[in-house]
Amino acid sequence: MMMKVIGAGFGRTGTLSMKAALGKLLGGPCYHMESILRSETQLGYWTEWAREPTREPDWDRILDGYVAGVDAPICFYWEQLMARYPEAKVLLTVRDPKRWYASHRNLIMTAIKLSWMGLLSGRIRKFGGFVRTMGRHFLPTLDESKAIAAFERHNARVQQIVPPERLLVMEVKQGWPPLCEFLGVPIPDEPFPHLNEGVETIRKGHWDLLLRRTPPEPLLR
Repeated sequence: MMMKVIGAGFGRTGTLSMKAALGKLLGGPCYHMESILRSETQLGYWTEWAREPTREPDWDRILDGYVAGVDAPICFYWEQLMARYPEAKVLLTVRDPKRWYASHRNLIMTAIKLSWMGLLSGRIRKFGGFVRTMGRHFLPTLDESKAIAAFERHNARVQQIVPPERLLVMEVKQGWPPLCEFLGVPIPDEPFPHLNEGVETIRKGHWDLLLRRTPPEPLLR
């Protein structure tokens, strides 16, 4: 199964909603940070990457069975993935920079508060180690001005490099119309998904991992 959409937008820009929307429109699973939480295999791939984070991930293994990808860590490798999948389109989800920063900081602080769970769960310990390595490698600051500058610099570079006919820049509040037009598919007869990406989702994900009740992500295989 070939990748059709590469999500270049940072996490905290509605990527969980976009994951659901792309899955609906493309008829296959969309990769997201949540995919790593749901899969021992995926967690293993990224734990292996964290030992040598300057090495490009093994995309043949990681993205096998997926038709799209959004959120971190996909958004940090958008240029490499563009070259690897030359037919894929690029989707840049954006958000007001200050609101993005507030959500990003809340996520990091919540993860730090929940790090004690790593004492009880090997999966949480591995996931936490991967996230810390990814943060140090790609977005190593919680300073507001520096983080927002990195966010805006990233978005500007995507728009500078990706050919206009291959790129859609959108906010999830715009709903189905721009996304469906970009992909050349009809608008579904249902509301656009607006899923919670707040700290409660992060807490639930950690507790699900701790209690081993995280369902596997369905793949069309």
